[in-house]
Amino acid sequence: MFLEKLFPHDKKLSIHTVKAYRSDAKTLLSFLTDHSLSFRDIGFPEVKAYNKFIKEKHPAKSSIRKLEVFRRVLDFGYETQFYKAHLSTWISKPISKKG
Repeated sequence: MFLEKLFPHDKKLSIHTVKAYRSDAKTLLSFLTDHSLSFRDIGFPEVKAYNKFIKEKHPAKSSIRKLEVFRRVLDFGYETQFYKAHLSTWISKPISKKG
């Protein structure tokens, strides 16, 4: 069910996009592991910490994509009542310059 949300059937994604999303998921899992957290432990402080971590470690375009994957995870958790709060509202993506 989550994979359908991450990879909508109506969108044709390139192999590069799928690889990037897989890398983004690994980044999130590594962050959780490094901080001894599970998905159940994610709350406001963890969202802010991950947001800061991503923005400090990655260029704007990569940060935006990684945070979008995280947003989808949090939205899925909220829609399925895994999370009681809509945690994705606390994500703040960097601004990407065009060109």
